[in-house]
Order: sequence, then structure tokens, then C-alpha cells
Amino acid sequence: MIYVSGIYNTAPENYQTFLQQQVYQTLEKLHISFERVETDEVITRLYCY
Repeated sequence: MIYVSGIYNTAPENYQTFLQQQVYQTLEKLHISFERVETDEVITRLYCY
């Protein structure tokens, strides 16, 4: 079973990539609300079931 966090509506404290940082900064700049979850890394869909 993979880990799935609760739902967040804030950006993560630490960004994993520069692109991820740009996305969250743009959402904030444009005042676009969002929801996200944190998960374990999953290699294939088979691990999701």
C-alpha cells in the first residue's frame, strides 16, 4: 500500500524540481486555488491498487 497524505491547499515547503517551484509560484501569482497530496513514489499503476 502506498502512502497518500491528507489534502493540502498550500505549496510544499521544499520543491523537488525547478518546474514544480515555477508552477506553484504562478498559481499563487494568478490567485488560482489548488489542492494537492503527497505520495510515495510509484513506478507503475500496479502499485496503486
